[in-house]
Amino acid sequence: MDKIDRWKLADELTAYQIALLIVGYDPSEFEDDQPHMWPNEVKQDISPFINAIKNAAISNKLDIRQVRYEEVDHGDDTDWTETTINIDGLCDWMRLRNFQDGFFIAAHSEIDRLADPSGDFYAPNTNGHKQRLVMAGLVPAIHARKPPLRKTESRAFSASS
Repeated sequence: MDKIDRWKLADELTAYQIALLIVGYDPSEFEDDQPHMWPNEVKQDISPFINAIKNAAISNKLDIRQVRYEEVDHGDDTDWTETTINIDGLCDWMRLRNFQDGFFIAAHSEIDRLADPSGDFYAPNTNGHKQRLVMAGLVPAIHARKPPLRKTESRAFSASS
C-alpha cells in the first residue's frame, strides 16, 4: 500500500488534509507546522480547494464537526486546522460537481457519464421514467409499453383515416 493511500481509511479529515490529498501531497509531512508556515508553492496549490471546501462547509453543503477558537470576537471563529469534514459527504459533493481528483474520486469511471445531466453523453432513461409513473399509479400499465404497430396495422390505420 502506498503511503498516501493510508489516508483513504479516514472517515473524517480537516479541510487542509483534504486539500493536500487532492493536490497529491501526504498530509503527514505537514503535521508539525501550521498552514501559514508551509512553502508558498504548497499554499498556492491548495488555495482553490481550501476556499471551495470552506465555502461548501459554511453553506451547509458538507457535514462538518466544527471546532471553534475560544477567544475570537470577530468573523469566522472556526478553527479549520481542527474542524473535520465527513469524507462520504465530501465525495458526494465532489460527484455533484463532476470533479474527479484521483484520490477521493477515481479519475476513470466513478462518475456515470450517461447519468450526468450536465455531460455531453446524457441520455435520460425514458423506459425507467415510464415504469416509475406506472408504479406511482399516474399512468395505466397498458400505456407504459406499447408494442410497435405491424405494417398491416399501420397501413390499415393510414388508409382508414
